[in-house]
Amino acid sequence: MAKEKSRSQSTGLTAAASGSQGDKRCGLCGKTTNLIETECCGNWICDDEHEYKLFSFDRNSCSRNHRRFTLCGFHHDEGHEGDWKECPKCREAFDTEDYVYYGTNEYNFEVLADPPQFEPTKCSQCGRTIDRARENHSISGDDYVCQDCAGDKLGDVANLVRSGWYADSSDSDDFEELTFEEVLQQLTQEDEWLPVDAIQAVQETPDLYVDALIRSIEDATAAKIAGEEPSGGTHFLALFLLTELEVQKAWPAILAAISLPGDGSFELFGEAQVGYLGRILAFFLADRVDELEAIVLNREFNEPLRTQAPEVFLYWVRDERMTRQEAVTHLLRLLRIAVDTDDGILAFAVVYELTTLGSPEILPEIREAFERGLIEESLLELDTVECTLDGTDDCFQDALEDCPPTGILDTFEALEHWCIFAPDSMPDEMFDEDYYERAFELLARNNAGPMLQNLDFDVDDMEKSGMWRMQVDDMDMSAPGNIPGSIPGPIRNQGLQVGRNDPCPCGSGKKFKKCCGK
Repeated sequence: MAKEKSRSQSTGLTAAASGSQGDKRCGLCGKTTNLIETECCGNWICDDEHEYKLFSFDRNSCSRNHRRFTLCGFHHDEGHEGDWKECPKCREAFDTEDYVYYGTNEYNFEVLADPPQFEPTKCSQCGRTIDRARENHSISGDDYVCQDCAGDKLGDVANLVRSGWYADSSDSDDFEELTFEEVLQQLTQEDEWLPVDAIQAVQETPDLYVDALIRSIEDATAAKIAGEEPSGGTHFLALFLLTELEVQKAWPAILAAISLPGDGSFELFGEAQVGYLGRILAFFLADRVDELEAIVLNREFNEPLRTQAPEVFLYWVRDERMTRQEAVTHLLRLLRIAVDTDDGILAFAVVYELTTLGSPEILPEIREAFERGLIEESLLELDTVECTLDGTDDCFQDALEDCPPTGILDTFEALEHWCIFAPDSMPDEMFDEDYYERAFELLARNNAGPMLQNLDFDVDDMEKSGMWRMQVDDMDMSAPGNIPGSIPGPIRNQGLQVGRNDPCPCGSGKKFKKCCGK
């Protein structure tokens, strides 16, 4: 990479300019396949953003590296005018050290010709120079502290973070080998810790555990029907694991559980009932449109299930299981049934999906649902629907882009934003009471923090290392920083942790960012 940077500095050529159109190659890594043009400067680069895992802080994506870690990408994202190398707004956005890094690093096609000079940052404790862009550090007021000194000061918590204990456990080979009984016991325990070893054991030898996982859901459902609380929390993890493992025979048990009337299903699965139903249904139902429609039409099923089930059509269109027009045809048929039967829940859910998938031609039938009073204007306004169905595909394309993968690809990833650090669940012997406040201060600087899901800013913007400023509203702490990762915590959140693109927990069926998250 250093050689590529030197070539760019000496020639001043962009990637496109240095090769013919018949010999396209990524200007950062040199690959010649699977390329796209950057939006900011029109250079060829690897089309590899999908390879980046959220909050991993890997530098494995050429496209993301240029977009996130260069002044060129920042200049474009912020909508600044003119050449980024001469942009006063870009210069004012960063202190000199960060400005020079973003303008000269190896992710640039062109670099600053004459970057300003600056005094490098030094650790206030030991005096060592800190490479702020590439190494972990903490900040206290105007003082920067290197990773080693921060670890000495904060003790066990910092050592856990810097040792990588927070890292993606699913990629680790350092797992305790458990017996069959120990795996089930760990899955059952409700000790507010994600049972990492047990989950990996199920992933590696699924045939041993599938039947037990299905029974856990069946037993939990039976307990709810009997007015009792289920024993343990295996059923919660089973929903994710059985979907990840693509166990089709689990579908009857899952459907019985997620369709429990009232709050029964939510009490079993919590936020999974809110944020994952669409993708779980899309996987298990495959192309069974009749079964999907039966779920939507069943008034005995709970409202969150009925309002989110129509979202499956978007997944199927995205996955090319049906055409967009076929999805609209099915949804219009459901809308007519809703109007004929005065089914407001069904009408709202269907109109919301039609607003995403439809076109201006369907507006008369949508207006009829509003005129019949089936859709509360406080939940979805007719003006909004009419403006969205304006003949363009913007809403549809945005929905496709926001649509998460069908099913559960990995249980660890699916539960990642649930694993927040909860001091009341930490083993007492791990550190004394005085460490709690310092632990939260440390984690506040963790710009990967799943615990920050509730804050009022876009996760996409938050993750721009060095390009964001954090404000923590509910805790007595505030500082930008560069310590990646997150310490695993409970699978039961202390209050809802809802992603901006997840369905709103109010049950409206709308995305959180377009409903209560406005």
